[in-house]
Amino acid sequence: MAEVRHDYRLPWPKLALGLTALMLGAYLASRFYGDDVERLGRWMLDHWGLGGILLLVVFIDTFTPGFPFETVLYFPMAAGEPWWWLAGLGGTASMLAGLCGYGLGRWLGQGLGVVERFQERPWFAPMRAQGPVWLAVAAVTPVPYCPVCWLAGAMGFSLRSCLVGMALRIPRTFIYLGLMSGAS
Repeated sequence: MAEVRHDYRLPWPKLALGLTALMLGAYLASRFYGDDVERLGRWMLDHWGLGGILLLVVFIDTFTPGFPFETVLYFPMAAGEPWWWLAGLGGTASMLAGLCGYGLGRWLGQGLGVVERFQERPWFAPMRAQGPVWLAVAAVTPVPYCPVCWLAGAMGFSLRSCLVGMALRIPRTFIYLGLMSGAS
């Protein structure tokens, strides 16, 4: 019997549209709600501190697929924190979230049958064949990073091969926050 072959391609137009929507949202927020955004950023810094905001980034990027953590960093940036400082810390926190997701996927995924549950999906075979590449793509595009990290752990990819993709969160954050700082 012939093996079923899936030709799965990344939806580049949708990814570009997602990135454009994120940048447009930041621009509109800064234009129409600038004072409120700045006040919220100041409140976050006063009550949570930078450490609390970075902990929120780790939580968001570990457990909430599809929610861009850069939106959380936008508020302290609007309150006057340097964008490059937030980008470096936020990108590192996001990379740490990837490690947490990978570890949780490794720990829970195999016992809960996650791999078996997704085996029939059309994207599963290409991800199985090129997992670390998929993680790198998820790290730099609006593809949900958190589930890809969990699946990389559940599928048993080597941590070393996944670290490069996770590290790409740092330059991605510099690009996103740099663009957002130019828009505000």
